Amino acid sequence: MSRRVFAFHYVLKGADGVVLDASEENQPLAFLEGAAQIIPGLEAAILDLDEGEKKIVFLKASEAYGPFEEKW
Repeated sequence: MSRRVFAFHYVLKGADGVVLDASEENQPLAFLEGAAQIIPGLEAAILDLDEGEKKIVFLKASEAYGPFEEKW
């Protein structure tokens, strides 16, 4: 299987709509398909996008880093 390199801009918001993180202008986040470089749910959601296409992605904790565990 040949892997593709993807690069995308993003804005990460919490459930309350507050911006938690975002890519910098002219500096998209790049990753290699299938290399586990980004969370699985996000990768699965964007692999079918065409260049320039936009998509809003909602992920459950199980599709990202797992449920919150307060350890402190």
